[in-house]
Amino acid sequence: MDISQIKYKPEMVVSVSSGAGKSYFDLNPSISKDFFITPILLVGVHNEKFNSIPSADYCVETYLVGLGLSSFLSTYAESGRKTIARSVWRLLSFQANNDFNIGGFNGLEAFCHSLKNEVQQRVISERTASGILANCNSFLKHHGSIVRKYQYQFSNNSMYGKNYFKWGGYYTTEEFAHLMQFVQKLYGAYADAINQILENIENGKMPEYFIFDASSRLQKPISIKIHGKIVNYELTLSHFVNTWQKLSVVLFTFYTLIRRTQLLELKLSDIVNIEGGGIDSVPVFKGRAFKFVRYGIGASEFEMERVGLRWFEEYLKIRKSLLTTLSSLESVESSTEYLFFRLATSRLFGSPVFIERVNISSFKSIYDQKHTWKLSELGFELPHINLSWIIKSAEILLDDEKQNPVLTSNKSQHEWDTYVDNYGRGNPISNLKQMTNALSILSSGAQVEATDFDERKNRASKQNLNLIKSNESGYHINANGFGCNKKEPTTSYEKNFLRKANQNGYKPKQCMDLLNCLNCDKCAVIDDSDAVYEVLSLRQAILLNKPIYRGSKIAEDSYQDLVSKIDRAMTFVDAENLLKAQKKINREGISEIWRIKI
Repeated sequence: MDISQIKYKPEMVVSVSSGAGKSYFDLNPSISKDFFITPILLVGVHNEKFNSIPSADYCVETYLVGLGLSSFLSTYAESGRKTIARSVWRLLSFQANNDFNIGGFNGLEAFCHSLKNEVQQRVISERTASGILANCNSFLKHHGSIVRKYQYQFSNNSMYGKNYFKWGGYYTTEEFAHLMQFVQKLYGAYADAINQILENIENGKMPEYFIFDASSRLQKPISIKIHGKIVNYELTLSHFVNTWQKLSVVLFTFYTLIRRTQLLELKLSDIVNIEGGGIDSVPVFKGRAFKFVRYGIGASEFEMERVGLRWFEEYLKIRKSLLTTLSSLESVESSTEYLFFRLATSRLFGSPVFIERVNISSFKSIYDQKHTWKLSELGFELPHINLSWIIKSAEILLDDEKQNPVLTSNKSQHEWDTYVDNYGRGNPISNLKQMTNALSILSSGAQVEATDFDERKNRASKQNLNLIKSNESGYHINANGFGCNKKEPTTSYEKNFLRKANQNGYKPKQCMDLLNCLNCDKCAVIDDSDAVYEVLSLRQAILLNKPIYRGSKIAEDSYQDLVSKIDRAMTFVDAENLLKAQKKINREGISEIWRIKI
């Protein structure tokens, strides 16, 4: 092939269609050796770009791949080409940027490894990764690079798997931010649509049945930020009332952390205005009534309204207007006191419409293709909705943002010990970020009396603890901040540690059983702020790793016992040293050596 004689070919301009209309992928510029380096296949016709490519950049190999890709895409209907083209482009761009043979078999395994990393990081789902590989396999077979499909297992729980939503689970920060942003933006579109429909019905511009007819449709714009980029597209709205209600349930759960059973039974009469403004509920449920939690205001990954009370007041206004209109219609035969409801209609035209309690067994209607078509084109998949996961994730978010970290969200009625036992596991999403006062020793009740050193040492000895100063001779400081008396004979704990180390092929020069120091007779509590800082770092590392060992009775007892012993030991150190150590924890986080998984 004399590449210098190649002319622009219209057949290499592939037309694609989508909900936004028709567009084109121009593969003529593949004559350039750098064509596949760009991470995204650009839309448009690039005749001028083709003519401006210098002959020194011409490449036969990339041009043949471009020819093959245009031929391959032409075998599909226009409506399916965009997704397939972008899947194949991901492979070709990966090969071009990693020095693999473009369009060949080489690099396919490495490409699958990169997709697997995205699956494990929940950037894409397992289903999306499998779909990308399937499209790449089809292209490579068409191009003659492989004769049978390359198989790869993307090991991660799928959001669509029936066992995905485990009890006590939660979303990652990115998943939760994207999900709640989408829900609120979609809610806004439906709220606007309902207000518009009610106004048009009142003015005689729309028939009364439009609000509940399953065939009714409206177009609304939506703008969403995905991975830092703004995505604008048009939504097609339908089933206005029922979809709006399901979105309201999700937002109400996010803003109040109310449980499913309480939410289903909540009635309008349970809502009361409280003194000083705001809304609360009559405490008719087990435990206590819901209240609107307070999310932090300011810079955040959550591109959404963060004041639930403001949203709820607007919801009540729309609800009142909607039910007033519905009750005036002859075809609607009932009303409701439930705070959240649905319209139950028959498939037979002219049948009566009933208003009943909302059904939240499924949220599939929120993920209707008419809502998510643009996101699907971009290869982005939203996590599915689970109300218990939303509550758990919201508590984690609040734990990150609250101004008074000693009190966890909606748990202010608990004593600190209960918080440590049940909620003080640290934030599993950000458990190695800088620490806050949430794990403060002083707040946990380990109060230090202002007494001189000798008196504190005497009281400590009565508790079988040896309190020493930092300059005490014969002691060295361990990594956990406790001192060890090397002048004393080897203890049973040391012998046991050294024996196990030898059995595992290690020959340590000294005992490093740092979790058992407080059980050893040679251990000493050092009255020094730097040493106390290391002790508090150990304590916080134990609490931060609680999700790992929770469920193991032996581990829980062992670690909780150690935390209690540390708390007891800290009552004997100087209050000023303890305060300095705590401030360092809050300012710098835990010591580097304890930023580990136990």
